[in-house]
Amino acid sequence: EDSGYGHELIITGNSFLKKAIHNDMTPQGFVPSSTISNLGSQIHMINDIEDIKEDEIVTIQGTVVKLNETQFVYSSCPECKKKVNKQDKLYVCKEHGAVEKPINRILFSFIVNDGTGNVNILCAGKLAEMIIGMSADAVSRMVDEQESEKAPYSILRNKGFENSELIISGKVNKNQYINSLEIIARSIEEVRYKEAAKNMVKQLFTE
Repeated sequence: EDSGYGHELIITGNSFLKKAIHNDMTPQGFVPSSTISNLGSQIHMINDIEDIKEDEIVTIQGTVVKLNETQFVYSSCPECKKKVNKQDKLYVCKEHGAVEKPINRILFSFIVNDGTGNVNILCAGKLAEMIIGMSADAVSRMVDEQESEKAPYSILRNKGFENSELIISGKVNKNQYINSLEIIARSIEEVRYKEAAKNMVKQLFTE
């Protein structure tokens, strides 16, 4: 804002600067913030992890403290996107029966801490492809070539995903297997305060 002494950049404790990674983008990988839009669109209501409740749509901000190294890519039913089981030479979906051509789908999870607690984050589909920067088919080929279900996690670590600070929006779900709440991610953004602030200052003085 212009205070009479020139433009000032004011950042409060409830503000953050970011570049969003959207579900409908072409997969480009996990990239840091490099551009910003106007300040008004950057202010979100951030929920504390300790306060989230089942079925809520929430936005949290925290640090990735652990990648859960389970199966990263799987064969799924093209109709319901659920995992199919291979029986002899057939793929079978529990809901839709025999599946002639299953599709590859990425699903991985990680734990985020915001200072009030931990929560498991589930990331799947096109959003997961954008995070790793590869299509599900390409990940499946890599897993087969390296004969390792955990190979994709090395890529995420090399991209700096682990220990990064994220803003995550999604729906809170009760995971029956771990008997705990988790967030099914709808959008994931990386926070880079210094870089974003520099861009904001540059933008203010060139307008």
